[in-house]
Amino acid sequence: MRYYDAQIGIFYGVDSLAEKFPHLSPYNYASNNPVTNIDLWGLQGLHYMEVLNNGTKRHVIEKNVIVLTQAPKAIPSGASPKKIARINRQNSRNAANNAAKIEAVREELNTYFNGSDGQAENLAGEPVRFKFNVSGMEVENPSGFSTPREAREVALENGSWRLTYPLW
Repeated sequence: MRYYDAQIGIFYGVDSLAEKFPHLSPYNYASNNPVTNIDLWGLQGLHYMEVLNNGTKRHVIEKNVIVLTQAPKAIPSGASPKKIARINRQNSRNAANNAAKIEAVREELNTYFNGSDGQAENLAGEPVRFKFNVSGMEVENPSGFSTPREAREVALENGSWRLTYPLW
C-alpha cells in the first residue's frame, strides 16, 4: 500500500509490506519499475521468491482474503439471566460457525490454487505456492450486501481483494 501526495509528486511513508522485501528501499514504488509493474487497485497480490530446504526456489503469491462473519449479539442492559445465557449460547454457536467458515474458505482456496497435492506450477514449469491470509470481519448481516460491487468496495476499504459471503 502506497501513499501518494499529488501536490508534491512523491510517495511518502514506508510501505506496510516493506519487511517482506529487505532488498528494496521501503520508499520505492513498483520495485523501481513502474512501466511493467502496474497495479492500479492493489489487487495483484504480493509476489516473492522463497528458498526451499533442498535449495530450489519457488514463487509465492500472497493474498489477503476477508470472510464476512456474524458479529456477536450484544447483551442488553437489564437482561434476565435466562436471556443472557441464551445470547451467550447463540454467540458461542456463531463463533464456532465463523471459525468453520473461515477454515472452509482457506481450504477451498488452497485446494483450488495449490492443487490437492499442494504442488502448483506456472506456465514456465516453475514451482508456485499461493498463500492466502484468510481472516474474518464481523458484521451484523454477513449476507447483507445488495450487490457484489458493494462487497468489493468494503473489501478494498479493508485492504483485501475479495470478500466472501459465502463464496461468489
